[in-house]
Amino acid sequence: MEKADDGYSVYFPDLPGCISWGKDLEEAQINAKEALDLHLFGLVEENENIPEASKTVDIQNATDIICLITTYPQIFRDNFENKKAKVNVTIPNWLKNQALSEKVNFSQVLEIALKELLGTKAVN
Repeated sequence: MEKADDGYSVYFPDLPGCISWGKDLEEAQINAKEALDLHLFGLVEENENIPEASKTVDIQNATDIICLITTYPQIFRDNFENKKAKVNVTIPNWLKNQALSEKVNFSQVLEIALKELLGTKAVN
């Protein structure tokens, strides 16, 4: 991390392109964890190698702040993959009205039907 005029810039020397920012140290650390989680998730999804961590830290500026960030990639992946996503569907109006009158949960019905159709019960 390094102090900037408007907050703290975050970068990971071993992960080019993984950057973040926060207006204060607390926000910078929270955002750093999110950036790290997303970056590692993206590398895995693209079948790219995760670089080996450096054994030493090279401090570039006297104002640099070293901060350890803990991540659990599998937990992040599971949470990310199980996050609910909005889907726009089209059905006949009479069917929609009948389902609404029966208080049908459209999301639940679609999820059950898709799992049955695909022969799956959960995310890999």
